[in-house]
Amino acid sequence: MPVAKLVIEGTWEEIAARAGEVAGNRVRLTVLPDGRRRRQSAPRPNVALLAALGSIEALVGDIPARPGADSVALVREARDGGLYDCVRCE
Repeated sequence: MPVAKLVIEGTWEEIAARAGEVAGNRVRLTVLPDGRRRRQSAPRPNVALLAALGSIEALVGDIPARPGADSVALVREARDGGLYDCVRCE
């Protein structure tokens, strides 16, 4: 006998106990959050970003590290080609 739309909520055990009410009918089961925090898996690494960072590291690997205290001077020096041992052509 077909059943009109029926909503049954409860724990799995409570719903399973009422299985006879819907036997022979199609059912849809939606698992609702129970409010308890579930253990989250570790985030997956961003493979494309890691590959890009690896490429950048390979390109700048031989450039000596510089202290960042005077960043304005570093930017000016970089614009003049000083960080790459270039001589400025004027």
